[in-house]
Amino acid sequence: MRPELRVEIIDGELRITLPVKTLAKAATNSPAFLRVWDDLHCKSFLSVTDEDVFAKSILRRMNDEGEDGSTLITRMFDMAFECVVEQGDDGFGFEEPEDIEDDE
Repeated sequence: MRPELRVEIIDGELRITLPVKTLAKAATNSPAFLRVWDDLHCKSFLSVTDEDVFAKSILRRMNDEGEDGSTLITRMFDMAFECVVEQGDDGFGFEEPEDIEDDE
């Protein structure tokens, strides 16, 4: 992970920290901002003209709700939950539901 991007647990909260300047730089170098001319050269047609305004735009889009109520953030967490289960990570386990009746 890049040192500018931090994901930490502090005081019982999961915190994701990314400086606005790093966000703008990452966007400028992203495929969304780059256009490929050939196999060897990329030319950026887009740039961030106001880092603070751009960060607010990103924040708004991250919180936009889809028809199902999900956001980019909730979908990111859903993907992370799936990875944790698939990789057999720590901190979760199986529990028998109390409301299932035994048919036998």
